[in-house]
Amino acid sequence: MSSKINSNSIPTIIQILKESQKDYTEVKDEKDLGGTFHESGSALRTIYRALRTAEKALPNSDKLSEKSKELLKACGDKARLFKSLFQAVAQEPATLRLESYRAAVERINKGDGVETLVIGMIQHVCDLAEDDILKRPMQEDVGVLQETRSKLLGMIPSVPKPQSANIFRSEGESHQFNAVGGGSQNNNTAGGNQFNGSSFHSPVHFGQGSSDQS
Repeated sequence: MSSKINSNSIPTIIQILKESQKDYTEVKDEKDLGGTFHESGSALRTIYRALRTAEKALPNSDKLSEKSKELLKACGDKARLFKSLFQAVAQEPATLRLESYRAAVERINKGDGVETLVIGMIQHVCDLAEDDILKRPMQEDVGVLQETRSKLLGMIPSVPKPQSANIFRSEGESHQFNAVGGGSQNNNTAGGNQFNGSSFHSPVHFGQGSSDQS
């Protein structure tokens, strides 16, 4: 009778990362995908090595705390999303890979680039290394992981977020002043002059072609 495979065990996640590395190899020379994408792909090896260390130090994952098991589940979920993204890109011809990547990001990861998954996986593995059984053997791996995470956090998103238009909303009876340009905005909430340093002693008309018809 075969034993049930744990989909969130360390060996299973390692296997997912190995398969993702193969997909990344197919696209590693595609410059159009950008530096953040490629840094994320390269980071897979760092995560893989850290989990291999954990696997060697912990032959039986049942010895992990419940918190550590939850971290492995979260890491496994992200690894599967990562694999889906890389598969979607790798299976396309070179001329369509950037477009395919952007579409896959929207479909699979709610518009967030692949680097968000890598950063999340790194954090989960670093937190996993806090487990008493793993803290000492994974100490060196954690240092490398943290450096990789910091580098990714400092890079521009692999899929730029669309800039939202200026939206103004006011509720209640309070004053709302909105300035979206680079000039000064003068707000008058009382009975004084609206124009700084200016007083008008005769009728003033605003608008093109305005004139005093009196």
